[in-house]
Amino acid sequence: MIPRSLGISIPIDLADFRKFDSVYIGFRYNAATSSTSSQPTWTIQSFNVNNLSLPDSTVYNIRTISMLGWQTIDVSNSVNTWQVSSSQLRITGGSANALANEDWVVAKVRLSEVTPDFGLPVKNIVERVNSYFYSFSRAGSYKVTFLASANRSNLNKSVIQQFDITIK
Repeated sequence: MIPRSLGISIPIDLADFRKFDSVYIGFRYNAATSSTSSQPTWTIQSFNVNNLSLPDSTVYNIRTISMLGWQTIDVSNSVNTWQVSSSQLRITGGSANALANEDWVVAKVRLSEVTPDFGLPVKNIVERVNSYFYSFSRAGSYKVTFLASANRSNLNKSVIQQFDITIK
C-alpha cells in the first residue's frame, strides 16, 4: 500500500518479473459507502517505468504516465470512474452516502524495452551537406546509424548505413 501524501516517489523493484515478456501494472480504487464522509479522490500525476538493471548503471526511461495506454475497468458504481489524460490519472470519489465503488486503471508494460534513440537531422530537402561533424561526450564503443531517404509522390526509397566506432 502506498501512503496518502503528496509528492511521494516510491521505487518498486520489478526484477522478479523480468522473466516475463510483459507485465500489467494497475491501480485499484476501492471505496466503501459512508454516511459520515465522502469517498477519497486520487490523483496520480507522475508515473515512470525505468530500467535500472543495466550493467553500466544507466537509467533508461521505458514509459511515462502519458505513454502507457491506460485502460479503465469499472467493477461497481459507474458514476465515479477513472479519468485518464496525458498528464494524470484521476478518480473522484462520491459524496457521503454514495454507493460503494471499485475501479481499476491498468497498463501493459514490456520491462525489457528501452526508449528508442532519437535521430539528429543532418540535412533537409533544401540544404546541401558535404560533411558532418559530431563530438561524443565520453569514450566508449558506439554504433552510429545513418538513415537516408528520398520521398516523393511516386518514389519512397531509404537506405540505412551503420558503423561501429570506438572513441578513446
